Amino acid sequence: VNDGTVDSAPTTISIAVTPTGVETYTVTFKMGDGSEQLVNGIESGSDITSQIPDPVVVTGKTFTGWDKSVTNIIASIIVNALYSDISYNVTFLSGEGTQTDIVSTVHGQDAVAPTPAAVDGKTFTGWQGDYSNVTANLTITAVYNSNPITNNAPVFTVDPINGADATEDVA
Repeated sequence: VNDGTVDSAPTTISIAVTPTGVETYTVTFKMGDGSEQLVNGIESGSDITSQIPDPVVVTGKTFTGWDKSVTNIIASIIVNALYSDISYNVTFLSGEGTQTDIVSTVHGQDAVAPTPAAVDGKTFTGWQGDYSNVTANLTITAVYNSNPITNNAPVFTVDPINGADATEDVA
């Protein structure tokens, strides 16, 4: 309004100016969860290392870095987050402690149980513990049942015709 008064309060105006002939680019950061973050208006040759976003946390994976450098941007690019699977050790104890098998298992997968050690006089009946959908290091123990005792002592009988002793093994 021009009513003859002057507003004496200072005013700040910011204007972004891109010089003619300077190309600008966009860097798209693709995160491990499928989301994207953009950095726009990057001048050719710029280093945007300080503008790299924090990676997202992905269950069962460890962030290992980015697949491209962002130190000399000369085109619009897509930069992908890189992740590696987290693995856990599942330790299988069998043979009443005489055999240990360690199986490396990827987060969320089922461990593959080894063949258990044989134990004299016992039969393997299974594994104690859940080793499906592994999300931590585990120890699983073999379970054995004792075999029934068999009596292999000789049995003496009298031969009714000859009167002599006869011996046979009983299984």
